[in-house]
Amino acid sequence: MKFKHYWRELQRRHVVKAGLAYLVVAWLVLQVLDLLLDAFELGSGWMQTAIITLSVGFPIWLILAWVYDFSWGSIQKTEDVPFDAEVSRKKNVGLNRVIIGGLSIAVILLVVNTLRLSNKVDDIEGQFLAMNFTNSLAILPFEDLSPKQDQRYFSDGLARSIYERLAQSKDLKLISPTSSFLYRDKDVSIEVIAEELGVRYILEGSVQLFDDRFRASINLVDSQDGSTIWSKTFDDTLDNVLSTYDEVSKNVEGYLNITLISKDVQLRKVDPEAYLLYLRANDTIRSEGYNKAGALNADSLIRESIRIDPTYSLSHTTLSMTTLHKGLYYLEYEFDEAVNIGLRAARKAVELDPENYYGYNWVSNWQWHAKDVKGSTEALKKALELSPHNADVHYYAAHNAARQNRMQDCLEYSERSVSLDPKNNEPYQWILFSNFILGDLDRAEWAFNKAYETDDVYFLGDAGYLYYLRGEFTKALEYSAKTPIDHSRLLNQTLIYNSLGDFVKSDSTLGLLKALPDNESLNLNTAFYLAVVHAQRRENNLAFEYLKPAEDYVKISLEYFFTFPEFKNLYDDPRWDAYIDRLSEEFNYEFPHRPE
Repeated sequence: MKFKHYWRELQRRHVVKAGLAYLVVAWLVLQVLDLLLDAFELGSGWMQTAIITLSVGFPIWLILAWVYDFSWGSIQKTEDVPFDAEVSRKKNVGLNRVIIGGLSIAVILLVVNTLRLSNKVDDIEGQFLAMNFTNSLAILPFEDLSPKQDQRYFSDGLARSIYERLAQSKDLKLISPTSSFLYRDKDVSIEVIAEELGVRYILEGSVQLFDDRFRASINLVDSQDGSTIWSKTFDDTLDNVLSTYDEVSKNVEGYLNITLISKDVQLRKVDPEAYLLYLRANDTIRSEGYNKAGALNADSLIRESIRIDPTYSLSHTTLSMTTLHKGLYYLEYEFDEAVNIGLRAARKAVELDPENYYGYNWVSNWQWHAKDVKGSTEALKKALELSPHNADVHYYAAHNAARQNRMQDCLEYSERSVSLDPKNNEPYQWILFSNFILGDLDRAEWAFNKAYETDDVYFLGDAGYLYYLRGEFTKALEYSAKTPIDHSRLLNQTLIYNSLGDFVKSDSTLGLLKALPDNESLNLNTAFYLAVVHAQRRENNLAFEYLKPAEDYVKISLEYFFTFPEFKNLYDDPRWDAYIDRLSEEFNYEFPHRPE
């Protein structure tokens, strides 16, 4: 009975409707504030302050509604006011109008926000598609027609070889096989594939290898009407395989009205056995390169290919790539030895074929590891000249720009890579990381949703860090708590609790972070993460104290070092300039002291 009495009293005093009216008005205030913050590009701190203020105000409002009677024109204690049915009815109608009016405005704001977010995503994607091309093409994986279906390495290799030839075009939008090969064995029409990849033309085919001969049927299809505009069946020996993909490229060039930069390869030859080993090595490093046995097997295959025919440029490019896996990932060589082997192989590749853009790409990468930044930059420039619309070259260029603290360049190269390789998650990661420091967190969130599969080991940790930067701390804590990587979880939690002003919890997680050993398998350095935390706290002395033991880690992870916005708090400290100057001296390169 007491409950019914209290409930009737709540209704009589209009506490329930006053509470509903408060919630509706508070929600409207937050929505309007969100629009204003976005329009004036103000920080998330204003929103956090508003949420805290309105949350604290809610119980106070309920107490006031219970204690006081807000009649029109006066405020009195409720117990001192005699009940008047007409006054009560007017108050009830007034509160109803506030609630209904507020909900109506809420619906309008929801529609506005939905359209605003939709347009923002369209704008982001539109920026990536703004590149001008004469025509566009995707090469689907060629069908393996061998009886045992065991020659995919050859059918894929032929398709990739044609891609590499066509990638040397100034005016063709050519989708990377990383994206187009995802349609293997899928029951999807050419029209749908073309639409999803953003191209008009599709090159498809089938291949069969037997002994030293091959047969390949290749078709160029216009997706707009499904017509085949060029088709040919090649039946030849492996001695002439290079001229086959040159002929295909020439026909595509003619029908699509594009211009290839490089010269014909018809006069070039490769030993058939060496070529098959080259294709096997490439297939192995792509499919098994991230386990030690696969990397070592690929390295053995390509070395045997070079032993048989040392004149084929692309084999030396592949040796440069397998050396990275074998030497730097699995430590089968000392660091300097790996750099020497990898750089020597890449230089041999471009010596044999001065138009081998992948060779220049690898020269650039190894010269960076040799701390020859000037030489690395020049080699990358040459790769971009030879293959201006190659997704892999632009992806590496983004990576290279990040480790030089040229974050705007990193973003632009990443966006170009995405436009040419839209199904590959890796270039989206650099759009994500570059925007951590550049501050466009809407674009960062868009990229994050495309950068990871949900079972990726880094997914939860990077999600937590992103939402911490966005000021969405509840969501950030939820993601961070689930990550299997201790360093990521404790770093995120410490940063989040600092932002919330909960220094008891922050100190607790910071203590756990300090106790962690370095994670060598994931290349995670405890001292570096402690420097990030103390930079966020503006505890500069401690931040620089931890940056000292982390310096070796920083030198091999510059691309990530420069993406942490917490270090902005150190920019005005002269020790920051001194720290960057030491790195510049080490690499013989003037690193920007602020992201460019």
